[in-house]
Amino acid sequence: MKTGFLHLHNLTAWLLLAILIVMVVLFFINNSSRKPLSKLQNNLRLFAVIISGLQLIVGFGIYFMNGWFAAFSQMSDSLARFYALEHPLMMTLGILFIHIGSAKIKRASEEKKNKVGLIFFGISLVLILSRVPWDRII
Repeated sequence: MKTGFLHLHNLTAWLLLAILIVMVVLFFINNSSRKPLSKLQNNLRLFAVIISGLQLIVGFGIYFMNGWFAAFSQMSDSLARFYALEHPLMMTLGILFIHIGSAKIKRASEEKKNKVGLIFFGISLVLILSRVPWDRII
């Protein structure tokens, strides 16, 4: 079961990263040219919320199955600290920014939607990229 969760977590991670990169680029281009939010951007926003929620649930499943929550006594060990604290915290914050940004986009005026999306999804992308375990990517 752990192996299946790890494969699903890895697959959705790549999918979420690809979506976030495309979204940030589209938000930047449309914000610079003062274009309104496109239907593609709106669909990607919704898809990012769904995939990030799935990613969070699967990630917490892996976190508790592997017992990383018990590693808080080993904070001097950088690997244990990474998986027990840094990775889950930054990913949860990144996903939180995706959800908040999505809600703010829905409520923003038409001319500010791309700017709001660029800010929130850009912060989310930076947070997520900062704590991806690059040495363990398959």
